[in-house]
Amino acid sequence: MSDPSQQSAQPVSVDPSALPYPYQRLTRNGHISAVNEAWVTVLGYEAANVCGEQFGEYVHSGDRDNFRTAFDRFVAGERSSPIELDIRHADGHPVTVMLDIRVERDHNGRFENAHCQFTEIDTASGAGSVSNTGGDTDADFSATEERMKLAVKGAKLGIWDWDMEADEVLRDELLANMLGYSPAEMGDQLDDWEQLVHPDGKQRHDEALAEHIDTDTDFYQCDYRMETKSGDWKWVRTMGTVVEEDDDGTPLRSVGIHLDIDEQKRNQLKLARRTEQLEALNRVVRHDIRNDMNVLHMWATELEGHVDEAGAEALEQILSSSRHIIELTKVAREFIESLGAGDELDMEPIDLREVLSNEVNTQRGAYPEADFRIRGELPSVTVRANGMLSSVFRNLLVNAVEHNDSATPTVTVSVTVRDQTVAVRVADDGPGIADVLKDEIFGKGTKGLSGGTGIGLYLVETLVESYGGDVRIADDGEGQEPSVSNRQESEDNEPTGAVFVVALPLYESDH
Repeated sequence: MSDPSQQSAQPVSVDPSALPYPYQRLTRNGHISAVNEAWVTVLGYEAANVCGEQFGEYVHSGDRDNFRTAFDRFVAGERSSPIELDIRHADGHPVTVMLDIRVERDHNGRFENAHCQFTEIDTASGAGSVSNTGGDTDADFSATEERMKLAVKGAKLGIWDWDMEADEVLRDELLANMLGYSPAEMGDQLDDWEQLVHPDGKQRHDEALAEHIDTDTDFYQCDYRMETKSGDWKWVRTMGTVVEEDDDGTPLRSVGIHLDIDEQKRNQLKLARRTEQLEALNRVVRHDIRNDMNVLHMWATELEGHVDEAGAEALEQILSSSRHIIELTKVAREFIESLGAGDELDMEPIDLREVLSNEVNTQRGAYPEADFRIRGELPSVTVRANGMLSSVFRNLLVNAVEHNDSATPTVTVSVTVRDQTVAVRVADDGPGIADVLKDEIFGKGTKGLSGGTGIGLYLVETLVESYGGDVRIADDGEGQEPSVSNRQESEDNEPTGAVFVVALPLYESDH
């Protein structure tokens, strides 16, 4: 990071009245050209009476040589620390201060002004004290500077300052260390950076910078790779802004940061590759496997009535298996699509009655041997979900039949509307779910229900949670009318097996 005393080649615009600490502006010969109110308050002079005077005349005689030596070093561009001086107060007593100087130069490097600020020192305690001006003490400044350094280091930021006329770049040690170099190895020329940046990144950087200049945006940003000392490539993010231009608008200086984003970028690239792979797998599942299985199922159906009694059972097994595989491809496809959607799903109002009715009717056609029932009227309510809500209910309905050992599987659907949610209950008359499996049945790949991939129930939970709802296996009687137990046969043949309850937020509850 560049030292402030060495950044004097740039014009400085200072409004003394806005500064909380004592400030004065000096000419090349040390004459006072401006002071602010805080300066007047500390030293007791009228501004009109001191402007044009030699500042050295207000310095205690014993400190004048030290002041002149330090002032000349600042003017010459040499590094110099703040100096302690005794300045004569208007009533005659000395005021001990710590004086710091920043030099302003024109574009050709010629001296224009010296900007001076000081902190009054309490000589009794040795501590800086400007409580009457609202300024910071030296201790406050040092603590703030230390916190800034720690924050920059912790955030893995490297700071740069680019003289665009000379193509010289001042870089701090953190930037060099980010790539494994020392500041000397990193160099201070633009060419040194160009030797390390990947060619593709160099082009992107130049395009981003050009757009920043042309459109006058607040800053520009670009991600690219740079070669480390070990020969590897590391992703960095440059953020910068042009801070000085000449009269024709040609940029002269820009400053900014480099941020180490290597781990973040590599994770993004892995995710992008994974998404591409999922899309490829989705195409295979949707087009190749599913289409072939549909053809197989169609030809197997054509054999019905053309096989003898011995072959009828085998044909039924083929039809059942092919139908099951077709259903699995649908589930796998939707599962892949849910993974590719990421964390952000576009929600919309969905008519629950329409979705449920369509799915129940669809499964009635797919499983003619099963008995699908709807208890009571399906309420006309709108839930917060998306187009994949149908797969939630299809998976639960199919699961209720596929994992059912009854001669005629019976599945009952009922709906209960609450204040801000609606509960959909899907119950069957199968063997039920053992208590030891209830906590893990929704896990990815769990095969707790008579085999299967387990993807269907995992997809159900993933989608429902993304909608802001929840799905669970009901305890005895949950989700039913109080007079009916899901473990006891009722007059209307209430199923007695597994019971799943899906709770979804009503769309109106968001408005």
